[in-house]
Amino acid sequence: MIGVTYFFWTLALPEIQSKEFFKSFFAGSTFLIFVAVIVPREWIHLILHPRMGRTPYSVVGFMPRYFLFFAAYTHEWSCRRFATCLLAPLIVISFLPLGLALLGLEIHPILVKASLINVFMSCGDMIGFLLLITQVPGQGRVRNHGMQSYWAG
Repeated sequence: MIGVTYFFWTLALPEIQSKEFFKSFFAGSTFLIFVAVIVPREWIHLILHPRMGRTPYSVVGFMPRYFLFFAAYTHEWSCRRFATCLLAPLIVISFLPLGLALLGLEIHPILVKASLINVFMSCGDMIGFLLLITQVPGQGRVRNHGMQSYWAG
């Protein structure tokens, strides 16, 4: 997915194919962008929880064992809402700026990096989404418990 996204970024902004742009991924700014993307990612997840995350069932945290930041909803919710919540940060942080660039809008190289880093950070969300749509009926209800998700018809 990162390669496909990068390909479309090169169509929108050919200048990112330069060696300088590629080398800059190994500089300190990449780590800073990684850290800066965490908060908006989890906030986007959170506002898609029921009542925009203002329930006792919405939990934001960090699991050091997995180096995983998360915003989880631990009560029952619809399969479709959970699927939307999983994909929203990928769409908003990665694909929306890419779409605007493909339409001709000028995008700052830092936002390009943030987009690509976010695609990497969305890998778990994409796996969760694929498992969800292949294993849970569209009208199913989902409940999360730690790293496990359960569904009922």
